[in-house]
Amino acid sequence: MGLFDLKWIVEIEYSDGFLSSNKKDTVIVDAKNDYEAKQKIKKDPQFSHKYLWIRSVKLYNQNVKVHVEEEPATTRTLTQKEKEENEAQRRLYEKEFIENQKQKELAIKEAKIRRIERSPIIAGIVGGVITLIAFLLGWIPFWYWDYQRSICKSNLETMFSLGHTMSEPYMQQLYSEGLHVKEMRDSVIWIPFVIFAVGIVLTIAVVILKSKSKSKRLVKFK
Repeated sequence: MGLFDLKWIVEIEYSDGFLSSNKKDTVIVDAKNDYEAKQKIKKDPQFSHKYLWIRSVKLYNQNVKVHVEEEPATTRTLTQKEKEENEAQRRLYEKEFIENQKQKELAIKEAKIRRIERSPIIAGIVGGVITLIAFLLGWIPFWYWDYQRSICKSNLETMFSLGHTMSEPYMQQLYSEGLHVKEMRDSVIWIPFVIFAVGIVLTIAVVILKSKSKSKRLVKFK
């Protein structure tokens, strides 16, 4: 910085190519006047952009604009070589865009094919899980009556421990209730097994249907 240099705020706008967007920046420069500040910006290697416009120059920490130089965006006419380069670049971008779209479409197509090919397996897994859950739920009636039978048995054992005998009416009633509960428990033991069998049959049927329809659905992607 020289003895009589001042600080200047220089507002610039620049672009690195015909297809690049314009960018703005503000730089502080030490110079004796606004002209020298502009020259320093233009000669500075870090601002060696393809297109550079100096929009304004202001004294640092002052609101008064000393000088404004407006230059049109079309400072110079593009050469034939630059036009050809820009056109080649545009075609390259277009080619890359089309290629990316094809890759996305191919990825979506492959994902759909994989889903169709796995559909029988997925149907079998889902059907198996549902069948297993239904089989476990089918044991609820049996578990209920078995719990009631255990209560009746416990009541009889308690009464026996207190000195009661089977000749008493109340003991006979407890015994009859126990037999009834046992019969009810045994009468529902078939439910979970029937549910399991039905679930297996339905799962197999769905897997077969999915396997048969798989070929027809894959034809659309060939």
